Amino acid sequence: MNIAKDARTALAGLTPAGLALAEVFCFSLLVTAISLLGAGIGLFLVPAAALAARGTVNVTRRLAGARLEGGIPEPYLPEPPREGGPQGWWSRTRWILTDPATWRDLAWMLVDPVIGIVLVLLPLALIAFGVFGLLMPMLWEDISGNGGNSWYWFVKVTDRQSALYALGLGIPTLLTGLVCAPP
Repeated sequence: MNIAKDARTALAGLTPAGLALAEVFCFSLLVTAISLLGAGIGLFLVPAAALAARGTVNVTRRLAGARLEGGIPEPYLPEPPREGGPQGWWSRTRWILTDPATWRDLAWMLVDPVIGIVLVLLPLALIAFGVFGLLMPMLWEDISGNGGNSWYWFVKVTDRQSALYALGLGIPTLLTGLVCAPP
């Protein structure tokens, strides 16, 4: 086990977490644009919102594909020839809305911010909480003395002995974070 590499891998989870937050924004933007189709303004907003959403999802695809040997190709249907005027806006919007990849992107942007953030930040959280457990024998008096939470997992830290129990729990917590970071 290469601890430095595993810790860097855990920190690399911050990039997909940030992208997941951008996906929330793009999801909201695209759904709002689609809902405004009835008012007519959605005809102009859907292509721009879809372009932003596709760009964000494609960055996520590239990051995930970098970890896979073959990568993840972009699944979008080819764009039809551009036409001028309102007919051009309508054909472009229709192309986006009839592309199954648009709807898969919407589903992805709905799921990834919930599940994806948990999966990419869990190793980092376990590593940080494990380090906190290792430091508990040095910190427990300051934490308890200042009215802080004196629990570490299921151990109520009230004295030196219970702080050592927390240290004992911090080691497997830290190791679990380091082991689950690469996958």
